[in-house]
Amino acid sequence: MINNIKNHNGNVIPNLKVQNDVITSYETDVAIIDHKSKTIKAHKWYSQTTTRHIKAVAELYQGYAIVVVDTKDKSGWGK
Repeated sequence: MINNIKNHNGNVIPNLKVQNDVITSYETDVAIIDHKSKTIKAHKWYSQTTTRHIKAVAELYQGYAIVVVDTKDKSGWGK
């Protein structure tokens, strides 16, 4: 699990964690990290803060693109 993710100013971003390649913002799973395709797959764009959370994780994985997918099936998330 990745906790204490920092922003570009070096401050810890609250309410953000990554576990088993699932990005969680405010206790809601909002995106998955797909290492095979080097993408971060977001279920949708969320609030401005949650979108910032997804982008902060993308910065940690340099070269990974953020892709918004329209799917309600999250059964494969974290695998």
